[in-house]
Amino acid sequence: MSIHNIIASMSLYKTQALTKTKAVKQTSAQPPASPPDKVSFSDRAKLLQSAGEAAQASSGIRTDTVDALKEQIDAGRYQPNAQDIARQMLHDEHDLFG
Repeated sequence: MSIHNIIASMSLYKTQALTKTKAVKQTSAQPPASPPDKVSFSDRAKLLQSAGEAAQASSGIRTDTVDALKEQIDAGRYQPNAQDIARQMLHDEHDLFG
């Protein structure tokens, strides 16, 4: 038995396998010709997008209200109504969980 002949045969086999693999990749790499995809948005979708962009641009913080509350707290004049806070908390929970 000759080891050199086995190694030479294995080398030939690997070369053939690589050639077949490259041929398959080249064949599958070319997608079938099809028309390009087209997307169109409705007027409502465009309106929602612009509203979303406006909301993202806004910080969502009412600085005038925050400044007024800070001033009241600093001056010791801020006295929140506990019943109003509790009522609003229950209302918000009802809105969220039904």
